[in-house]
Amino acid sequence: IYTLSLHDALPILVIALVAAGALPACGPKNSPEGIAAAFLERIYKGDADGAIELAHLPASGKADQDERHLDRLKSHIARARQAADQAGGLKSVEIQSSKANPRDPNRAIVQALVHFAQRQRQERVPLILINGQWKIFL
Repeated sequence: IYTLSLHDALPILVIALVAAGALPACGPKNSPEGIAAAFLERIYKGDADGAIELAHLPASGKADQDERHLDRLKSHIARARQAADQAGGLKSVEIQSSKANPRDPNRAIVQALVHFAQRQRQERVPLILINGQWKIFL
């Protein structure tokens, strides 16, 4: 039986850690299509925190107003989850098109078809590029 000493195993461990760091991070692809699909999936699965993480929510400067806005958004997400459940649950999100705004390359619109077990729903998702990250523009 061959056993590795820490001295022998260290280079292998370093290579494994470097290779793991080179792999893409978990999460949606930073593109209008990837962010839109992830956002719709999170909404219809009721993942409010995950959906909000993908949205651009500019601060109003008034904490109570921002909190109300966030509460309304979470309420909308809960209703979307209920609608998805009533339609038999989310099956998939199909991106149909993605178009950059010709006057502002930092904005895009993604058209998606959301498939539920019992029906489909067309969605139009506006996005904005903020500090190199695509975000849902609410």
